[in-house]
Amino acid sequence: MQLDRSLTLPQVQAYVQEKRVARHLVMPVQDVVLHLAEELGEVARAVRKGDQENLREELADCLFFILSAANEAGIDLTEALLRKEEKNRNRFGA
Repeated sequence: MQLDRSLTLPQVQAYVQEKRVARHLVMPVQDVVLHLAEELGEVARAVRKGDQENLREELADCLFFILSAANEAGIDLTEALLRKEEKNRNRFGA
């Protein structure tokens, strides 16, 4: 699968899983979350420095690890987002 702007969230989630396997990055969800925490620290540093290019890259890394955590945990992020947004609409009314 090729990554491009036309992909849906489920397709991007599948792409990330494909790349994790090909790159030998499959690991327990706990390890994925630790990597995500590290990437979030790098996001904070990029924001603090005002480094837009690095921020772009670090946010992409975070997205990769969020999708990886979902894959490892067997969570369909589209379904999770739909459910959470329903709760948010009821809570916030918007």
